[in-house]
Amino acid sequence: SGGIPLTPTGTVQFRVFTSSANIPVEGATVIVRKQDPPYELLGLLVTDQSGQQRNVKLPAESDSGQQRV
Repeated sequence: SGGIPLTPTGTVQFRVFTSSANIPVEGATVIVRKQDPPYELLGLLVTDQSGQQRNVKLPAESDSGQQRV
């Protein structure tokens, strides 16, 4: 049964707001990278006028091992 192996992924959405007034921050840069060396860049995003950006698919942990992002 030679199917295509699936890579586990998850989806993340970032929202950026000011801390005191809870106002959305437009144009904020969000950098997503792996936590451990070599710190591979996984995404570079910019928030819209609602302080959000599109959903990002990231590698997820599988049952057989751990992967931190």
